[in-house]
Amino acid sequence: MSTKNLLILLLVMFSLNSHSKTIANCGGSTGKSYFVAGSVVPEEQAGMQDDKLSSGKIKLELIDDDFRLLTVDASGEIKTIEGEGGKQVFLPTGTGISILGIYESVFEHYLFRPSEGIVTWSSARAGSIIDKHSLFTSKCEFYLDNL
Repeated sequence: MSTKNLLILLLVMFSLNSHSKTIANCGGSTGKSYFVAGSVVPEEQAGMQDDKLSSGKIKLELIDDDFRLLTVDASGEIKTIEGEGGKQVFLPTGTGISILGIYESVFEHYLFRPSEGIVTWSSARAGSIIDKHSLFTSKCEFYLDNL
């Protein structure tokens, strides 16, 4: 991780809101993606494939009564749904914590499953450089005492 990204992470985690509580820290993700042939995906590479974000990370925080989802992608950049121009929606479930991210051409759904120690998440991208639909899982550490 670059010095710049480390400083941003520290600011997000400690400086911006002293009332944040970590609910889940999750590591890299593995899963499957369906790639649509298009601008950067040649026809012979289209279709269902194994996919992974081994260096990615997912963090769920509780700030007062609101959840905030932070992700680190392969570039090492820390992102939030709102910071990327999207809208974050909390969806109550009986077995976990569900977060929906809605963007102009992307829909993401994260379902944190504390009883299994994982998050399952999906992403549907259309009209972007790479059109694909993905389903991933990632192992997590949960801090449910912070709820």
